[in-house]
Amino acid sequence: MKINLAPWVSAVSGKIGNSVASNGAGGQYLRARVIPSNPQSTAQNLKRSSITSLSQAWRDLTQTQRDSWINAVDSFKSKGVLGADIIPSGINAYIKLNANLAEVGVAANATAPTPVAVEAVTSLTPTAAETGQTFSVAFGPSPVPADTAFILSASAQVSPGALFAKGTYRQVSLLDAADTTPEDFAAAYIARFGALVAGKRINVQLVPVSKTTGQKGQAVTATLLVGA
Repeated sequence: MKINLAPWVSAVSGKIGNSVASNGAGGQYLRARVIPSNPQSTAQNLKRSSITSLSQAWRDLTQTQRDSWINAVDSFKSKGVLGADIIPSGINAYIKLNANLAEVGVAANATAPTPVAVEAVTSLTPTAAETGQTFSVAFGPSPVPADTAFILSASAQVSPGALFAKGTYRQVSLLDAADTTPEDFAAAYIARFGALVAGKRINVQLVPVSKTTGQKGQAVTATLLVGA
């Protein structure tokens, strides 16, 4: 449902009762609030375990190490949904960046790293077919740049009319430095979501991660219809 805002309000975002306010190409709108399931998946539990371990590790750091994170928080601020700066606490920066490193198989930083410019994903073109159960993802740049990993995520197969992708992605594969395009994604995807079915829609996402700092770059997304 579309909504009109008062002249002094530029945008709204978040929960309003049983509805969620958001902004799309057609302007502000309300959609029904959906409470996601909690499937306790292996990937979900591993991420929670990583965050718990990092929370405990924070207490074991020296005060000098903790101070390095506290003093670095301005360097790792992010933008909120309405454009305002979000500055993390020292412990939050430590957990967030090191949890990102854990996702790409890199050990945690005990002291705050110097921020870097994260290599950008320049292209993403997935193709899949039911015949032969093929699924490949072409990406750029290729090879994956040094000190960088690309997290490759996808959604389960949905009907072709289901265009809402936010929150549907699940990490399925990891592209490491020096890996080249295209990525054969079939075995990893089918193991996670089942056999490919012609006519179904799949959302695909590629996120670059710095392997030195844990910073994540801008996610690039694409959708495909599984061929016959």
